[in-house]
Amino acid sequence: MMRGFLSAASGVLAACAISLPVAASAETAAEAPDYADGANWLCLPERDDACAVDLDAAVIAADGTVTVEEFTRATDAKIDCFYVYPTISFDSTPNSDLNAGPEEERVAALQLGAFGETCRLFAPVYRQIPLTHLQSLMGGAEFSADPELGFNDVVDAWNTYLETENNGRGVVLIGHSQGARMVERLMRETIS
Repeated sequence: MMRGFLSAASGVLAACAISLPVAASAETAAEAPDYADGANWLCLPERDDACAVDLDAAVIAADGTVTVEEFTRATDAKIDCFYVYPTISFDSTPNSDLNAGPEEERVAALQLGAFGETCRLFAPVYRQIPLTHLQSLMGGAEFSADPELGFNDVVDAWNTYLETENNGRGVVLIGHSQGARMVERLMRETIS
């Protein structure tokens, strides 16, 4: 089952890389999220959170019989998965806040949860440019988001992960849509 997810993940990183203008941020360094605080993560290992959902699957055979394939979360995963979720927030501000809504939780469960079969899961909450702001641009509104704000959050979360959790472990970076853009930039500017 995991093989299909890993194949899909390789395509995820190539997803949507959009160029957005840079707006001046009203945020200060003091307002940056503290990723040592678990509240700023959607998913962390050994925690009942967005990624700890029932992922059992119904398998329907050609003869119509149905069996249940039980999902088993790895208890001693040898690698980690660091995930940056897609453009999904419904927040009405130019940048989302750090309070994950049900939409962020659902997408983490659906896109990242199954990797728990192989990985320890890490998914930070970040101040992305929400769907609502992008939709307002199509209606002629002026771009007022700060793309650097979300990227800086991802960098801070990555650095916290490296300092407190990695300990030389292998790690797979996973992103989708705006998250893929963040992961690509993280690899180009921070990891390389």
